[in-house]
Amino acid sequence: MSELARFPRFRLILVWAFKRLAHINVLEVKVYRSLVKVAGKESPSTRHLYLQDSNVGLGAEARGRSSAKAVNFQLQLALPYVLGFDFYGGGFHARSKENVADDPTRDAIVREPSIAEPWWVQEVVIGNFVDFDLMVAGDSLYSRPYAGWWRLLFRVAGAVPVQ
Repeated sequence: MSELARFPRFRLILVWAFKRLAHINVLEVKVYRSLVKVAGKESPSTRHLYLQDSNVGLGAEARGRSSAKAVNFQLQLALPYVLGFDFYGGGFHARSKENVADDPTRDAIVREPSIAEPWWVQEVVIGNFVDFDLMVAGDSLYSRPYAGWWRLLFRVAGAVPVQ
């Protein structure tokens, strides 16, 4: 899913310093709660794709619970916004070094897009998720570099348009 991290032009919406130190997984879920608030206010009752470099946070957000009490507390604080804004989140993992949106957390200037918009983006925008689902399936079944071969197979078979 590195394409999601590398092609859009990002704009800074929220920046803050955490007042108290906490475990990184707790902080990741706290940021998720802020995402739900902002995205829910901007466009309620819609699906939102987001990137995160924490598999622990992604798992807890997808399940809605965690074995860690502090993470559960943050999820409980997010719940009124999830329900109230009818928030449908789809979290994907992105490596920190590839995630342009993560630059401000490392006191870096937000990088410009490094790749062109992927072919499947406009299909998703108009509500056609077939190609996107095939791509995600390949990426989740196989790790690098095999996921690239999976995508090539789809293109050769005609399931995915060639750019």
